[in-house]
Amino acid sequence: MKKGQKVDAPGKKVDGLKKFSAEYGFSMEQIKAVMKTPDGAAAIGISHIVDPPKFCRAFNKLVNTVSELPKEFASWKEFLESRRAKIADVELQEKKGLLGPHSEFRRQTGEAVGYIFNELERMEREEPPALSGRSSVEIAERLSARTKTIKKNLQAKFETL
Repeated sequence: MKKGQKVDAPGKKVDGLKKFSAEYGFSMEQIKAVMKTPDGAAAIGISHIVDPPKFCRAFNKLVNTVSELPKEFASWKEFLESRRAKIADVELQEKKGLLGPHSEFRRQTGEAVGYIFNELERMEREEPPALSGRSSVEIAERLSARTKTIKKNLQAKFETL
């Protein structure tokens, strides 16, 4: 050590991210990742003056949250393989036509519900005059036939989609 050289006291703040990186051995990627956390932002400050103890606590907290392995897995490799298998399964189901975009299902559902309500309103308008003077058995048969027709038309309409 040379005479007059300044020695940093323990816990003293470091001015500049590159200097902090060189002195404490953190990569710039690690520093930037910690900066994005609330504790990391408090440890670094606006003018990039780093408080090393606060930074180390924020870094450890970040590493601990990132490395928490879900309980059902023994290793990260097993976790990654499971995720890849789920993605492959979803892609296969999409290719088979068993899965599709949520927006498409919402559109088809809206179309089906609209069709059903239109048919019900039509039946409400047309059936009362046609059913007047008939027996309860005839009315039940006629309504049953109308329901079957609606079901058949609905099935035919949505088989083409």
